[in-house]
Amino acid sequence: MQIQDKLSVLARIARAFSERGISWALGASAMLYLRGVTPDFHDLDLLTTQSDFPAAQEVLAGLGTLLPPRKNALYRTEHFLECVVDGVEIDLMANFTILHSGAEHRFPLEECGAPDFANVLGEAVPLQSLSLWRECYRLMGRAEKVRAIDRWLDRRTPAADGNTARAKAAQPNNYKGEIKA
Repeated sequence: MQIQDKLSVLARIARAFSERGISWALGASAMLYLRGVTPDFHDLDLLTTQSDFPAAQEVLAGLGTLLPPRKNALYRTEHFLECVVDGVEIDLMANFTILHSGAEHRFPLEECGAPDFANVLGEAVPLQSLSLWRECYRLMGRAEKVRAIDRWLDRRTPAADGNTARAKAAQPNNYKGEIKA
């Protein structure tokens, strides 16, 4: 699947969610791709609020095919579904929760928000923060993603002394990039 095809599906979803007034954000590897952290992404991870989950599910069902539910011991996400739209795999989540060392770590969109946006084929795509996903990847044991975020921040975040620093807790400055296929 070409990245252009994935971006086209993302733009269609963004338009449909916007038309319905659905609160949502893009996270995980597609968010990293849109920020220039990674060169590719596999699927789309969409996060929404608990109250907007049914409407988002309805939109995705109208655009593609919902897949049967699967369980994963690493996650305790309250609302989760997988679907395929034009060959693109999509995960939709509300109250995203990771189980780590016996504790549940919750990342509800209502609290975490989406501080940035990217323009994808003319559609505004809300992006969750790098610092949030660095923590999620750390809890998931995805060291390669943590390192990729750290390297990206090292190249872009000046410390008070003029050197670069990881700035793990820093929020990115409202990225307004534009992605064209």
